[in-house]
Amino acid sequence: MSTSISSSDFVGLWSLSFADIDFINSKPAATRLGSAAQLKFFSARGFFADDTAAIPHDAADYLAEQLGVHADELSGYDFNGRTARRNCAEILQYLGFRRMKRADREVLSLYIMDELCPAGQSASAMLEAVFLWCRDRNIYGPSAKELERLVRSQRQQYLDGWLHEVSAALPDETIVLMEGSLADADAPTGFNAMKADAGRATLDNILEVTERLAFIRRLNLPRKMLSKVNPAWIDQVVRRVSGEKASP
Repeated sequence: MSTSISSSDFVGLWSLSFADIDFINSKPAATRLGSAAQLKFFSARGFFADDTAAIPHDAADYLAEQLGVHADELSGYDFNGRTARRNCAEILQYLGFRRMKRADREVLSLYIMDELCPAGQSASAMLEAVFLWCRDRNIYGPSAKELERLVRSQRQQYLDGWLHEVSAALPDETIVLMEGSLADADAPTGFNAMKADAGRATLDNILEVTERLAFIRRLNLPRKMLSKVNPAWIDQVVRRVSGEKASP
């Protein structure tokens, strides 16, 4: 995931309120800068940073200036240590977050399916949106890996559903032609031949391509249905198919 912060949002994202400073100053001195970094990172992203590299240098400098400490103290903060985990739990309590419940997960699943999947975003982009969805509702979800599994599961379910609709809309004669293309994969209009590069422009190659185009027209594909789905999904299916090869 990207961790860069635009300069226009810098002050708003990394400024500590008086309440924030009081909260941070209640921690042991050695953990204050790390706690502040996690507080502001989480407030912006909806998840905690894994290591020092996730915190921009200028953000660390700005936080250190507000706390009156040295920025290099951040390098001594173990983001994965027991103390850091306790700090994260305290940050969640301070911000008023609660653990995700089953009902929350069900609503989130619907959000992923109905709002995110149709846009055809990548899994990583969808995961970032999921974290923000949780953040905006003061919900702290399960681990990033579990949320990623949920995102990928919903993506696959969405794709499978759409492919099933396309398959159900195919005329019987189209199915017969496609099954024949798979059965005789290396024939002029076979699956493997249809994917092959046309090569240089010779008379034979032009005739072969013309035959392929005529075959595609005979398929009578449901173009209206294909035009309703985000092109990103079409691209994904094309990439998958391009890596497949039918056995004659």
